[in-house]
Amino acid sequence: MPPAPVTRFIVSSCALVAIGQVFLPMPLEALVIRALALVPAHLSASPLSMSPTLLTSLFVHGGWFHLLVNMMFLWLIGRPVEWVLGSRRYLLLYLVTGIAGGALQVALEPASTLPVVGASGAISGVLAVYAVLFSRSRVAGAEVLGMRLPGRYLQLLWFAASWIGIQVMAGMAFNSETGGIAIGAHIGGFLAGLLLIAPLLRPRADD
Repeated sequence: MPPAPVTRFIVSSCALVAIGQVFLPMPLEALVIRALALVPAHLSASPLSMSPTLLTSLFVHGGWFHLLVNMMFLWLIGRPVEWVLGSRRYLLLYLVTGIAGGALQVALEPASTLPVVGASGAISGVLAVYAVLFSRSRVAGAEVLGMRLPGRYLQLLWFAASWIGIQVMAGMAFNSETGGIAIGAHIGGFLAGLLLIAPLLRPRADD
């Protein structure tokens, strides 16, 4: 089985952060999580100083169950995507889609003071690439709004519409004023992943 060093590093880093939280006193742990988490209202008020939280929030999770589910999913889909893209492009995909997901969450709820944590936005981006790379279905081209679209583009649109629909329904079912699923981060990461597929798969001169 080919190695997947970036996936291993991300999983290990998230696990180490979670383990470190266990040894912190409760007040200090809350302060650390608050400092690393993405808080839309804080980023909206101070974009320059708070922009690092778009990245740091990807390595913090809201409990062991949240961490376990995310890391298991990333382990399953991340390794094959990393094998195809290569480690450098895969890391770029992970970081860009994670940041894009956080940015959309802030754009949708700029005044929210609820902390956003977890790698779900980045994992959604990896999922988008995985779905396109390893889908066995082949969609035929069709005419949409007077334009002839190749099957590949229709497949991307289908994936995007399906994922957005699932996230909206999940938000309606589980979200409340005290927290829930960061739907914007999931959608933003997924759409960014779809947009990055073509440039990431394009051959380079040094490949």
